[in-house]
Amino acid sequence: MSFLYPQFLLGLLALSIPILIHLFNFRKAKKVYFSNNQFLQLVREASSSKLRLKHWLVLLSRLFFVAFLVFTFTQPFIPAKEEQLDGNDVLIYLDNSMSMSNESRNGVSGLEEGLTYVNSLLSLYPKGTNYIFLTNEFSSSSKFFKNGDEVKELVTETHLSGVSRDFNQVLSRLQAESEKFDAQNADFYFISDFQKTTVGEPQNWNLRKGANYHYIPVEFNEISNVFVDTVFLNNPFLIAHENNTLSAVLRNEGNSNLEDLEVRLFINEVQYYTASLTLMVGDSKTIHFNLPNNLPDHSKFRLSFEEFPVTFDNDFYFNLDRKGKIRVAEVHSRNASPLPGKAFGNTQLFEFRAFTEENVNYNELSQSNLIILNEVDKLDAPLRELLEDFISLGKSVVVIPSSNPRSSTYSYLEDIRIKSFTAFSAPKQNLASLDLENPFFENIFENREEEFEMPLARPYMKLQGGSESLISYKTGEPFLLRGGIKDNVYFFATPFRDAFTSFQKHAIFVPVLYRIASFSKEGGDQLYYSVTDPFVMLGIERSDNDDVFKLKRPGAEIIPVQRSAAQGLFLELPKDVLIPGFYDLSLRDELKGLLSFNYDKRESYPDQFHGKDLKVALAHHENVSIYESKDAMEFFREMKSIHSGVELWRLCLLLALAFLFFEILLIRFL
Repeated sequence: MSFLYPQFLLGLLALSIPILIHLFNFRKAKKVYFSNNQFLQLVREASSSKLRLKHWLVLLSRLFFVAFLVFTFTQPFIPAKEEQLDGNDVLIYLDNSMSMSNESRNGVSGLEEGLTYVNSLLSLYPKGTNYIFLTNEFSSSSKFFKNGDEVKELVTETHLSGVSRDFNQVLSRLQAESEKFDAQNADFYFISDFQKTTVGEPQNWNLRKGANYHYIPVEFNEISNVFVDTVFLNNPFLIAHENNTLSAVLRNEGNSNLEDLEVRLFINEVQYYTASLTLMVGDSKTIHFNLPNNLPDHSKFRLSFEEFPVTFDNDFYFNLDRKGKIRVAEVHSRNASPLPGKAFGNTQLFEFRAFTEENVNYNELSQSNLIILNEVDKLDAPLRELLEDFISLGKSVVVIPSSNPRSSTYSYLEDIRIKSFTAFSAPKQNLASLDLENPFFENIFENREEEFEMPLARPYMKLQGGSESLISYKTGEPFLLRGGIKDNVYFFATPFRDAFTSFQKHAIFVPVLYRIASFSKEGGDQLYYSVTDPFVMLGIERSDNDDVFKLKRPGAEIIPVQRSAAQGLFLELPKDVLIPGFYDLSLRDELKGLLSFNYDKRESYPDQFHGKDLKVALAHHENVSIYESKDAMEFFREMKSIHSGVELWRLCLLLALAFLFFEILLIRFL
């Protein structure tokens, strides 16, 4: 313990005053004679003992009163463990992602708790300190140092945001700002729930030497949340006047079971269905809804339920569009099988174009979602170049070899190669059963339990490379091999001719081609997007580069950065202004489509790194402090203790008053 004004210790000499008073206050006893003092003797002895005790207690009370009063003026304190907080540059990051809406241990939201921490930090540092205050939006105001009053103003304007940030993104941003202003010894503060799905592994954080890092975890009372993991159509094609089923997967990422959760489905803001389900801890369940067969071209869907305390993801938005057709183009030889073209003859689903290898319309080919090379023996240079660009853009290509293939014909395929050919006399054999657990075949058949005989195929061409064999011979050799830069090339091992295979006449022929076609259009017809997606790609062509597409919702209009490309229209999303809900895509006030947005699914997983987890993960780093305070007030006291020491003068004053009050009680009642 140390004293701020040790010279006042001389005041302890005043302790002699109550002692002298006590000594000279004794009075000599006066004798009084009685005829019989037997009973008075007993009373006198008892009173004398009581008075003696009272005198000593009064003396001690006065001594302690004087001593603690002197100590009050000396202002004693326990020295700080670390250097006092000075006017160094301070950089504060406050996580305002949606997961911070959970309830903290103090009964308020995590964001409110975090804002209180920020205000505590502002009161700890002296005036003149420079601050940078950063939230998930990475606003332009966070690029410049501000004083404490300006930061307090920003704190009042901070609200929950749908933007999620990896922790290394935050570190890079703050460190770049500190280096820009040459703040080498800055203090970095990170206030967050440290959600495991977003912050990344702590041991991989890029901490800079020389800086001081302070981590303040906001911990929650109860980790609980139910959310919609995904929704999908059992039949990926929504056709007018045909039945379809919508499936939704819900997850329980809480620490308690949830019974009788009521889930409601709204279509164009009209409630159509209600389902009730029970979700155990860590469990997921799929619910199914039969869709009306008379839906309009653009339909808005919303799944809704009530679950607390995390409510930001209780509504899930998506849309279905019946107008989107998949553009399929076929390049074939004159003698090729016509069956692939017939498979795509449904004009409600597909825009199909066929070209002979001698007469190709390259413009229409480049605008397609899927290109089928049907028994093409030789590719000219322009077509080869177009295919290379087509594959690199993520569009799909199906290769059906001819009966006289040349290896050089497929040299544009980087990872799929023809290994060898088998003698034409080799007998046909049944293909191996399909792996229905493969996502490619998910929901492709209504009854998965029903067994059927697989088609026959001659082991004609041996393929190697690629990423996976979707359909195989029983020997394990691939019959349908998938590969390419983005798994968007599908290579069959035989032509679609009776002499080679019966695949083209089998029941799985059309479903397999349809599934390939649906994968080719995934990028353009998603049911929903995340507000954190950097861009969306839509299968829409701009007739004029001056055309401007707009995203509209009630009360807001957004003009995103946009550009046309071979595969459609790219829209760069301004994620700092997007909120969940429906947005009309319009061109010159004409509705062109509908987009649905939801919060980043990662925010719905509430599991977090606690203070003890961070201490273990960051134990090898220097200049790292981790605070496990229960609330902002305890954090404030802890910081004051570490950097300013513990002031004891208030305690001394209270003790002095307590002993003075004790003396009054002794004199009055004892």
